[in-house]
Amino acid sequence: MASPNESRPEQLLVPGLPEHLVPKVEALTDWYGAFGKVAVSYSGGVDSALVAYITRVLLGREGVIAVIADSPSLPRRELEDALRFARSHDIPVRTMATMEGDDPGYQANAGDRCYWCKLELFTVLSGVSDTDDCETILSGTNVDDTGDYRPGLQAAAERQVRSPLLENGFTKDDVRELSRALGLETWDKPALACLASRIPHGESVTPVKLEMIEAAEEVLWQEGFTVFRVRHHGDLGRLEIGADEWNRFDGPVSAVWNSIRSRIGQAASTRYWTEPAGRQAGPGATLSPERRHENERSAGHLRSRTGAPDPRSRMGDVRARGVPDSLRPDQGYRRLRQYHLHLR
Repeated sequence: MASPNESRPEQLLVPGLPEHLVPKVEALTDWYGAFGKVAVSYSGGVDSALVAYITRVLLGREGVIAVIADSPSLPRRELEDALRFARSHDIPVRTMATMEGDDPGYQANAGDRCYWCKLELFTVLSGVSDTDDCETILSGTNVDDTGDYRPGLQAAAERQVRSPLLENGFTKDDVRELSRALGLETWDKPALACLASRIPHGESVTPVKLEMIEAAEEVLWQEGFTVFRVRHHGDLGRLEIGADEWNRFDGPVSAVWNSIRSRIGQAASTRYWTEPAGRQAGPGATLSPERRHENERSAGHLRSRTGAPDPRSRMGDVRARGVPDSLRPDQGYRRLRQYHLHLR
């Protein structure tokens, strides 16, 4: 890691960097030349961790402040991991409370919940940016994000947030490959959306529901699972386990299953019983034409700046290049086995 105030762009062109990433990394380095100090919207996930690390390398310690938005939708485990990563790589980090939970639009949990969340996030970051004399706010949005319905992109556009990965053509695979080449421990970290995403649209988001979901998912972490979701459906919970970990439930009622059933009931302060629901598709649904158009409109201003590729052009020709299937955008959470947890 570069010493304070020292920029070391050569640290990104590491031995073993995949050849196809070299021009993107060089373009990224040039892109950062326009900035002196920036605020990074940082969650500790693979994308924002890479942006925070690259910004620290290219702009020096005084050129970056990584800001974590702390609210009931952020698991405590994720907050601790994000702080640990920042400390280990000498990235200045600050935790700021966000109040999206007080916004009626967020509470209503309609299809635009992420818009209200990101609007609050970027409003808070704008205050940090002004106070710390930052020139702009950076996010971890990448090319693949523009192929999903992401109302948060509209909030980013309204607040003029910049996206170095998207603007320089980095896909999710690129992000993981570059992170691995740089030796970042986050390179194979599974995607972990906020806890509010476990509550179906149309059902209100409340602190009690978020606490219940976090408690249940903490049990799964402690049991050694890595790819999962616990979804809240009123008096029904849905436990989703990644395809690579299905075999832990093979056979009759297993010890793992019994342990989870008992511990979730204790941790979530409620009583659940569980039953396998068979192999089903996960939450990776195909977008309707209307939602895809809306998302494209929000993201288009960023792609148009640099000619970043349309992620739809990659469908049907996705190459692993060493990225595990369970972490690829067309795999992972879209291949889940579901189990039902009924509230008694």
